[in-house]
Amino acid sequence: MNLEKLTVGQMAKLNHISEQTLRLYDRMDVLTPQTINEDNGYRYYTIGQSAQLDTIRYYQKIGFSLNDIKTKLMVPNIDLINHQLRLRLKELTEEIAHLEKCEKAIAKNLSNYNYFQSLPKNNSTFIEYLPKYHIMVYDTGENMYDFDYNHYEYNLRRFKNYLEDIHFDGSLFGNIGTIVRNDSITKHHLVSTELFIMSDSEVTNYPKMETIEEGTYLSMCCTNFSKEKTYLSTLLHDANVLGLSVSGDYFCEVLSEYPDLISKSRCFYYKIRIKVAF
Repeated sequence: MNLEKLTVGQMAKLNHISEQTLRLYDRMDVLTPQTINEDNGYRYYTIGQSAQLDTIRYYQKIGFSLNDIKTKLMVPNIDLINHQLRLRLKELTEEIAHLEKCEKAIAKNLSNYNYFQSLPKNNSTFIEYLPKYHIMVYDTGENMYDFDYNHYEYNLRRFKNYLEDIHFDGSLFGNIGTIVRNDSITKHHLVSTELFIMSDSEVTNYPKMETIEEGTYLSMCCTNFSKEKTYLSTLLHDANVLGLSVSGDYFCEVLSEYPDLISKSRCFYYKIRIKVAF
């Protein structure tokens, strides 16, 4: 084997790549043969070109396109090369942060579904204790009980657009709940104008953040969106039967959801709860 005159096949085999890849590099003008036989068109590489090949493959591995490699990295200027590497590092840092958010969102959704499956069903109420948690609140300015599902979806869009307007990452927007404030319950006139997202911690840059203190709740698991108001009435009735006094707001928390492609709407797994005192 002549290391100063390697055929395409020999060069490919020595570097554990395909001949098609070498030919692509040649067509893209990022790695061309050292010599070309003018009589038969045979193309030959030198073993020394393996260093350039390693560099190209390294750049590809870290996410550069062949066109970027050709125009931005195959230059005799280390400062320009390092500038491109710094830009790519910034992109990767942002991509990793986004992927971590995606991972967290998926894990939370699966955890919420498993949690829902572990709770009592058949529209039966149960008492539970919940630790302190935080919510991000958005006031729609209208009573959502006065409208149908389509208007609920419209308000979800408003919430999502609001998050984007204040430069809050709404790409993982989901698991939205509704609130009925305690004064509305005591007046026996159910009004729900607010949507919320639960948060593991307080979001300092969100305008309307609330902390819900730990406490005892009367809760119920549900799946039928259209019957939420009926379920709330059942919750209040059972609280009265059990001798419990309502001591806080009512929350309808969506634990998990998925699209119903037949009805073109959402299927919900949600839990309603109201803070109570003995």
